[in-house]
Amino acid sequence: MNFMRYVVLQYGITCSIVTDQGTQFMGDVLTRLCKLLKVHKINTSAYRPEGNGALERTHKPMIEYLRCFCNPRGTDWNKWLPFACFVYNTTPHTTKYTPYEILFGRKANVPGQLQQRPTAVYNYDIVHVKKRLQECYELARANLVQTKQNRIAQQSSKVNMHKFYAGDKVLLRNEKAGKLDPLWK
Repeated sequence: MNFMRYVVLQYGITCSIVTDQGTQFMGDVLTRLCKLLKVHKINTSAYRPEGNGALERTHKPMIEYLRCFCNPRGTDWNKWLPFACFVYNTTPHTTKYTPYEILFGRKANVPGQLQQRPTAVYNYDIVHVKKRLQECYELARANLVQTKQNRIAQQSSKVNMHKFYAGDKVLLRNEKAGKLDPLWK
């Protein structure tokens, strides 16, 4: 089971998970595993991806990255996906921290930092680590709440109606585009 292998065994047991209603998430095995591990499993509404908006928002930068690096037909996306995930996880977000830093309590060792010699740490105080993680979570949560409030206020003030006239040239959104196709025609 992928949930056990790639989540629980690598990061520990989570308190809850949010899934869509895909068959891989609705099966008896995952339901029983969540019950055994006391993981609260939450399902979004069927065919309503916005029910898990936080996750859906992560797809946009991933797709933009893959669109740039995949071959023209987009058939080699799986080769580039781990790199896109690394870039996403080591880039600061609205929380002012990287997802990697929030998860592990330290900055990731990225290529620019690989040239620096690591500093030896012999007596690392576990209380200091706990305090740093707690502060990081508090700041990240406060920044995230503030960003959400700012986004709501900004979107509320952005209602503008465009006037089009005969002969105007416009871009049309390519509604039938695949994930890696051009967005406009």
